[in-house]
Amino acid sequence: MLGYAASIGLLWVNTSAIFSTYANSLFLKTFQDAFSHTFVRFAFSSAAGLVWIAAVDPKFLRSVPTTARQLLFPSAMLLFANMMNSMGMMRSGITITYVVKSLIPFFTVIVCRIRGQQFNNVVYMSLIPVCAGVSLASGTDLDFDWSGFACALISTVCQTMLNVASREKIHKLGLSGARAFVVMAATCAILTAPLLFVSYHTLPGGLARFVAGDGVTQPPPSGFSYAAVVFLAALAYAVEYGLNFLFVPLCSSLTFSVTDIIRRLGTITVGALLFAKPLSSLNVAGIGLSLVGVLAYTLASNSAGAKHGSHPLAAGKKGE
Repeated sequence: MLGYAASIGLLWVNTSAIFSTYANSLFLKTFQDAFSHTFVRFAFSSAAGLVWIAAVDPKFLRSVPTTARQLLFPSAMLLFANMMNSMGMMRSGITITYVVKSLIPFFTVIVCRIRGQQFNNVVYMSLIPVCAGVSLASGTDLDFDWSGFACALISTVCQTMLNVASREKIHKLGLSGARAFVVMAATCAILTAPLLFVSYHTLPGGLARFVAGDGVTQPPPSGFSYAAVVFLAALAYAVEYGLNFLFVPLCSSLTFSVTDIIRRLGTITVGALLFAKPLSSLNVAGIGLSLVGVLAYTLASNSAGAKHGSHPLAAGKKGE
């Protein structure tokens, strides 16, 4: 069982850091269209997921519309977290976007404090290197862009709200994480469909204009068709999330959080290698400091949870 869990975790990390990083960057570079990027990923994942549910649990399929209404807020947060993540990557690149996502623990504490939850001083102290690392890495990044930084920050806040709200709703409804994701992905696909209209009228190089036959789109790399670019982005999202939901029940929250840190570090590293992005020593130090802070936060929150018989800030499913 341990070997199986390790294999799934390793496959998830590599799929996210290599396959997803390359596929998403390829789509955004080719079409410059975060709206269509968001729709394509949700549409494919929800279609594949609904086929899976129809095969293994046809009774649940009939309850999808009702469940979707009950998960509307988490679905909206999932949508905005993904769309803003794509916009952040377009404007500031992978490094800034994924370093800023390290602020999820910071915003989690803020949201939980507003809801009346108390934490010990160790948890608060662990947030200092997270914030300091994000500030250092962002301020010294050569591709820093305020609009991209803002998009990444909004994505981070939405991801935090998704994590907090979805756990409560999923537990209340008695759903598995995989079924909940399929329902939310289907809702997001419906909600993002109108964005194709926005894409058509505002983005000359976007996917919608290309499909209509009157776009001015960047040529894909040699050996790739436009259809392959779209399919890879959609497939990468579905595979990454599928592996994520397989891995979550196989490990502790601490193991998941540490694995997620490795995943984020791998994504930043692969992004720098794929696109020959120079990283200064201060930039690298900031990235390292923020990830160390996330690890410290995880250890502190798990320790506090263990003392009280629960893990209020335990890592759950990831977003981007």
